[in-house]
Amino acid sequence: MKWLFNTEGIIYKIMTAVYHMIILNLLWCITSLPLITVGASTTALYYVIGKIARKEEVHEIKDFYKSFRENFKQATCIWMILCAAYVMIYTNLSFLEKYGSMGGLMLAVQLPVLVQVVIITVFVFPLLSRYESSTIGIIKASWVLGIKHVFSCFGTLAIVAAAALIARTVPGLFLLVFISFTAFAIYLVVGRVMEKYRPGAV
Repeated sequence: MKWLFNTEGIIYKIMTAVYHMIILNLLWCITSLPLITVGASTTALYYVIGKIARKEEVHEIKDFYKSFRENFKQATCIWMILCAAYVMIYTNLSFLEKYGSMGGLMLAVQLPVLVQVVIITVFVFPLLSRYESSTIGIIKASWVLGIKHVFSCFGTLAIVAAAALIARTVPGLFLLVFISFTAFAIYLVVGRVMEKYRPGAV
């Protein structure tokens, strides 16, 4: 049974993975406290998770803050754009009754816009964590990938819904591993899509 507990054993690998998730979850929570930094912290989270998924050498704190620092301005800009979009959509949907007969038309316009914003949200931070491009370029690439792989978007939304349900049932998981495990599951889906468009990929 010693093989279970050595560095190649399943117990060691599981404990290592849990350790990574706990540290990353704490880092994300701490760096997201001002709220305006959520974009940068999410990008940093995906950066480290991407390295874990690709089985590269990982230094949680060092790698997290490296990405956080390097992508801070761009990630924050994108986060602000997304927040503004969601606030605008929420505001419009909240006042549908005041539009009277035009309410149905407003709903028909806002729902497709909401879908587009969600699609961009799914891909934009994982993309930013791995590739360099302009802010418009990253947003555009996120939208294109989302449209081409819409079922992957639905898959990530299902992951978020399931994680939210679990977190509601066991609230303590939110502070411990909720964010990082959810991000890891999302990256497994989104990362496969991004890999198809990696230079040199077949």
